[in-house]
Amino acid sequence: MKQKKRVFNFIPNFLLGLAIIGLLILYLGYGGRRLNRSTSTDISLLYPFFAGLSLILPYLILLIIRPKLLKNNKIRNKNAFEIFVFNDSKENLIINRNSKLEDNQQCVFKLSKDESLIFSNGIIINIDVNNNLETKDSKNQIIGLGEDYYTKYNVPNSVDWAFIISKPNNGDTTKQKTFY
Repeated sequence: MKQKKRVFNFIPNFLLGLAIIGLLILYLGYGGRRLNRSTSTDISLLYPFFAGLSLILPYLILLIIRPKLLKNNKIRNKNAFEIFVFNDSKENLIINRNSKLEDNQQCVFKLSKDESLIFSNGIIINIDVNNNLETKDSKNQIIGLGEDYYTKYNVPNSVDWAFIISKPNNGDTTKQKTFY
């Protein structure tokens, strides 16, 4: 992982160095005091311009693309996980006594190893020591979402697990289930 991060940081620095060299080529070829400015139409006078421009363009393209790369490949905390929950139970749920999840509303929760999500309908979601997700659902209301349903419910790509809370006895879990 560290080697991947080093490569990810090396490439922009390398392209920045090339862009600086390209700027120097452009400055020395066309800027400053040039004693022998010729007005001829010789194409060889454009070579320094294209060389400098070709060294600058990759860095400019990287500046445009890099925020998208960082957004898609965000560095994850190993002890924090994201859980997507969609409420389809036709009732408002209170989570951990401080947040409310209304009917047909979705939310992404960030959960670390020592935290639990306790819903007002009796569902408890927590993460054990081995990074496995444990659910306790006495009313059989949790439906686990597979990747096929991620687009249907607009689940973000960064989510580790996704669930729907449905009406009682419509779920697909037993009283306690561990997801790997």
